[in-house]
Amino acid sequence: IAIHFGDPGSTHQADPSPGLIAEFIVYETILKEEQIARIESYLALKYGITLKKNYVNSMGEIIWNRKKEPLYSNNIAGIGRDDRSALYQKQGTSSSTSDQLIIGIDKIFHSNAQNPGQVNDRDYLIWGDNGQAFTLNRDPDPAAGDILLSEKKWLMKSSGRTANKISTTLEIDTKTILPVQFPKEYFCLAIDRSGSGDFVPGHCTYIIPDSISPDGIARFSRLLWDTDGSGKDVFSFGL
Repeated sequence: IAIHFGDPGSTHQADPSPGLIAEFIVYETILKEEQIARIESYLALKYGITLKKNYVNSMGEIIWNRKKEPLYSNNIAGIGRDDRSALYQKQGTSSSTSDQLIIGIDKIFHSNAQNPGQVNDRDYLIWGDNGQAFTLNRDPDPAAGDILLSEKKWLMKSSGRTANKISTTLEIDTKTILPVQFPKEYFCLAIDRSGSGDFVPGHCTYIIPDSISPDGIARFSRLLWDTDGSGKDVFSFGL
């Protein structure tokens, strides 16, 4: 692919590209490895693209450690603000999943630019899933109590001084996991505050949706993450 800048009189014609470029960044120097890592993290969080490496903020601090969290390093997305890199992501979703899991500051809008929510500089909430099927476990662990959980689970990582104060709304498409024989009222979000993913009832918060739309989109509002200050939660959905 040939890309030309600043020469409208050029007679050379490149073949047209069928795709769209969301953002193009040009530097007048060869970037160092740590600079590339910061730029790739910025782009990945902005567009919901999963990296096969650690995510870092503009200071080079790790905000998602892929080596420490290999189980949940699938379909990574996030929200956060980093003034040094001009990142202000107010709602996020992975570009590679079809479950339409979206998390946004305060409320979810048609686009990130329309979201009026606010978050402090270098506060991040980043989540990834375990890559499992979005189906209910029909043989639950007795320790998890009287609840059928989805095989698919997410890790929520919090970083920044006030990230655990960010009020969020979560929306998810229930059509692939909510069997028709169960009333919608049985559907819930389960958050394991211990971050272990064991979902022992004493460590969990169970939340019913504010609403489920006719097309199956469940909405949960006023959600706070990492309320115990441990830096992470694990969450899933179930009945």
